[in-house]
Amino acid sequence: MALNQVRVTGNDTIYLGSTEGVGGSSDNIVKSFADGDYARVTFPNDIMNFTIGKNRNMIAAYNAMGTLAELELRLLRGSYEDAWLNGRFPTIDDDQLSFKYIFAEIHKDLGKTDNSGSQTAKISETYVLNNGIITKAPEIISNVSGSTDQGVVIWQIRFASFKREVTGIDGTELK
Repeated sequence: MALNQVRVTGNDTIYLGSTEGVGGSSDNIVKSFADGDYARVTFPNDIMNFTIGKNRNMIAAYNAMGTLAELELRLLRGSYEDAWLNGRFPTIDDDQLSFKYIFAEIHKDLGKTDNSGSQTAKISETYVLNNGIITKAPEIISNVSGSTDQGVVIWQIRFASFKREVTGIDGTELK
């Protein structure tokens, strides 16, 4: 009988910046998270496309749009990070040639345990998102019934490429 695997989730850290390699700069650590799912990374396109032809022949092709990553952040309205993103929000009147792209790193620590609860490994997962652009105006709500979502702003950023790294906490590559 196979034993179940257990993951214990640890710290989450999100870095935002205007230059590559933002991780590690404490000035760029996002701290003003709202409740619930405060960050969500999605990949709306397939990296590979394929079709099946006559005699089950397959034709596969790389899809460059498959590297597109979308980051949705639920932040406290009026926070430092909200203001920082607002300062990078492109408008029709801005000089698009001098726009500074956004870079992000989303880091998660995980613990791997066996059925007895003993920790067997520490795992680090990092998504590195490159060349981001805010694609929509930030979403907010106003409400007379006391909804706490009035204190939340939702930012949506699209990135041209991503990389995912999964390593042991000591930096060793997991296999």
